[in-house]
Amino acid sequence: MSIRALLRNTCVALCAATLGLALSAPSQAQEKFPRTVKLVIGTGTGGGFTSYARLTAKHLKIHLPGNPTIVVQNMPGAGGVKSLYWLYSAAPKDGSAIATMPSGALFAKIQGLPNIKYVATRFNYLISVDRLRNMLIVWHTTPFKTTKDLFKKQVIIGNSGGTSAMIPAMLNRLIGTKFKVISGYPGTGSIGLAMERGEVDGVINYSWSSITGTKAHWLTGKKIRVLMQVTFNPSMDPRVKDVPAISSFVKDQESRAILEILLAKQVVGRAFIAPPGVSAGLVATYRKVLTKIVNDAAFLAEAKKRRLTINPTPGQDIAKFVERIYATPQATIAKMYAEMQAAKKSFVKRKTNYYTVQAKLVKIKRKGRRIQFLDKGKPVQASVSGRSTKITIGGKKARGKKLKVGMDCAITFEGHRSVAKTIKCN
Repeated sequence: MSIRALLRNTCVALCAATLGLALSAPSQAQEKFPRTVKLVIGTGTGGGFTSYARLTAKHLKIHLPGNPTIVVQNMPGAGGVKSLYWLYSAAPKDGSAIATMPSGALFAKIQGLPNIKYVATRFNYLISVDRLRNMLIVWHTTPFKTTKDLFKKQVIIGNSGGTSAMIPAMLNRLIGTKFKVISGYPGTGSIGLAMERGEVDGVINYSWSSITGTKAHWLTGKKIRVLMQVTFNPSMDPRVKDVPAISSFVKDQESRAILEILLAKQVVGRAFIAPPGVSAGLVATYRKVLTKIVNDAAFLAEAKKRRLTINPTPGQDIAKFVERIYATPQATIAKMYAEMQAAKKSFVKRKTNYYTVQAKLVKIKRKGRRIQFLDKGKPVQASVSGRSTKITIGGKKARGKKLKVGMDCAITFEGHRSVAKTIKCN
C-alpha cells in the first residue's frame, strides 16, 4: 500500500471515530441517571397505593444505577388527577420524577370528566405491580346466595359516588342486574362498615387484593359471599375461580366496549409512570429495573409479609392498552355518555344521621386512623379519614396522628365503627 493510500485510510478511520464519539456523547450524557428520584403518590398517606409505592421505593434505591435517593411524596387531589397533571406539565423529564396514582385518573377524559388537561397516551408506562380485580360481595346474612340472585332481586349497593357509582348502575342497563345504588359514602372502608351494620347488602368496588389483604377475616370467618367478578380479567385464585366474571353476561360488542372503558383502571392497576419526554434509554432502564424488582425474592417476601399482592404487567402492555381504550369509536363513546346520563337518575343519596359525643379518647390505633372512646358508658370506635374527617386541636387544624389518649374531644359521627365527620379536641 502506498504512503498516500495509508494516510487516506487512516484519516477516514480517525474521522469516523471522531464522528462516532461526537454523536454518542450527547446520548451518554442524556442517559446519566439522576442522583435523586421523586416518587409522587396521587393519594393521601395510608392506603394501598402508599403501601405499594413505599415498598417499591425501598427496592428502587437498591437496583437503580448509582443507588439514587428516593424521595416519596403524597400528592392527593381529584382521585389522582392532580398528580397526573403535575407529572404531565411540571415534572422534570430527566428521569428524576415518576408517579403512581389511582389509575382511574388516566381515563377521566374519555369517561367525560371536564377540564382534563393531560393526554394519557403520552405518558411513559413503566410497569404495573398489580392488576385490580373488583368483586361484587354481599354480607353473609343477606338472602343473596348465587350470581343469579343479582338478576332476580334488588341488591342494595353502597358507593362513594362519581365514576365508581356508575359501575353498578351501568351493569343494570347493560347486563340486566338489579342493583340499587346508595351513593355518598366517604370511601370503600366506610361502605364495608355499612355492610357489616346491615345498612347496605354489599359492595362492588373492593378489589380481590384488598379483600385478601386488609379484609382477610371476612373470608376466614365466612362473613361475605363473592357473587361476581366485576372484571374482564378474572382471578384464578381457587377461592373465586368459579365465580362468574361480567364477560359471561355481556350481550354485544358495544356493551363490552363501554364496560371496558369504565373498568379500564383495573387493567392498569397500580402502575408506575414517567412523564412524557423522558428519553427512551431512561424509560428502558426503569422498565428493566422494575421488572427485576417484581421478580426479586426479597421484594416478594416483603410484599407477602405486608399482604400486598404482586401481579405485574409490563409497561409496554399498559401503554398499548391505554392507546386501545382511547381509540374507541366516537359512536360507542357517545352511546356510553347517553347511558351514563340515564344511569345517574337512578342514584339514591345516602341519608346521614350524625350525632356528637363529648368524651376522652381511651385508645388510638393505626397512627390516628382509629379512635376509641366511651358513648353512654360503652366503648365505641370511629374511623378517621384523611380525606373527609375534619380535626382540630385547640382550635387549630390537625391530622389524625396528632390525636393522643386522654384528649377531651367532641366527636361527631354516626355510631360505632362509622367514619367520624369532625373531631374537635381541647
